[in-house]
Amino acid sequence: MNRRRLRFPQMAVRCSWCKALVGELCVNPSTGRAKRDETHDTRLRTWVIDTTTCTETGCEAAPGSPCTTNTGTALTTHVHPARDDAAHRAYAAQHTHDQQLSLPVGTSRLDDHHTR
Repeated sequence: MNRRRLRFPQMAVRCSWCKALVGELCVNPSTGRAKRDETHDTRLRTWVIDTTTCTETGCEAAPGSPCTTNTGTALTTHVHPARDDAAHRAYAAQHTHDQQLSLPVGTSRLDDHHTR
């Protein structure tokens, strides 16, 4: 699996700010250089919106729909913290599951640590 993808799960979506394609690093529009330590906030927000249902009471926005206020107004600059947390927890759980699937049959991560 691509290490960048593990570090930046939001690379699964295109960046609406710099137009970086899926799987590519974001670039600094001023210099054209790749942003190796982060992605644009809009890309992260898009990934959260596209992959996760909001768990905020009164919002419950479905994947692909923006979070809303109590009056139904769409949030355009952020998502509810609960939705952001849920997206990252789900990604971490899936990553752990994928790593477990890559272990040879009959082994475990604990095989390296002997108990006495």
